[in-house]
Amino acid sequence: MDHKSDIITYLECVIHLVDKHNNSKLKYPCLEAFILRNGQDMQYQPLPNNINRGKMKMCFKNAYDTALQHGYDYVEGYAIGIIPMLHAWCVDKNLNVIDPTWEDGACYFGVIFPMNYVNSIILRRKRWGVMDAFELGYPLLQGEKWRG
Repeated sequence: MDHKSDIITYLECVIHLVDKHNNSKLKYPCLEAFILRNGQDMQYQPLPNNINRGKMKMCFKNAYDTALQHGYDYVEGYAIGIIPMLHAWCVDKNLNVIDPTWEDGACYFGVIFPMNYVNSIILRRKRWGVMDAFELGYPLLQGEKWRG
């Protein structure tokens, strides 16, 4: 089973549905379009022994804490456990997934965010997570500069 193509197909289907009903002038009509355009495939690996698994349903905080404590890159995107879900994890320099939340992720496709951008969004919205910043009017979908 090719899980990467499953995630790509899922993202394309959501984008198609949004495009049919979208009147907005955003750079990206939805998070899925942003992820498809800017994301990349990442390889699952078992959690290293020096990383503690965090609480379920706290993936954004778990990934943030792990990135800060261990120097990994912070990622948000879609991953498949049972179904494609918006998720956060970390990667090492070889794009190997460090998922401090899930034990059984099958496929990961996401966007690496610089920690200075992650910190600025978290401070502005006062909650974990970067992409789904609805309180700020979805800055990434509006085309806010997020890298470099």
